[in-house]
Amino acid sequence: MATERFFYCEKCDKKENAYKLYDALIDVAEGNFKKCPNCNKIMTLKLKFPFGLEAEHFKGNVLNAFYPEIPKIGNKIINRP
Repeated sequence: MATERFFYCEKCDKKENAYKLYDALIDVAEGNFKKCPNCNKIMTLKLKFPFGLEAEHFKGNVLNAFYPEIPKIGNKIINRP
C-alpha cells in the first residue's frame, strides 16, 4: 500500500485528498499552503504510513519541507555506495 496523504482542516474537520505527494511537499517548501474552502484556514498536510503484518498505521503532520542544497560549480561531488 502507498502512503495515504491528505489535507485536513483542524477548525471544521474537512479532509481533502492530496493527489501528488511530491507536489504537496513542494508547496509546503515554498510556503504555498492550501486553504480550507469552508473557513479559509490553512490546512495541515497529513501522512499515514501503512505498515504490514497488522501493525498500527502511523499518522503524522508535515511541519516543514525543504529543497536539498545545490553544490556550487567547482565543488567535487563524491558518490560512495
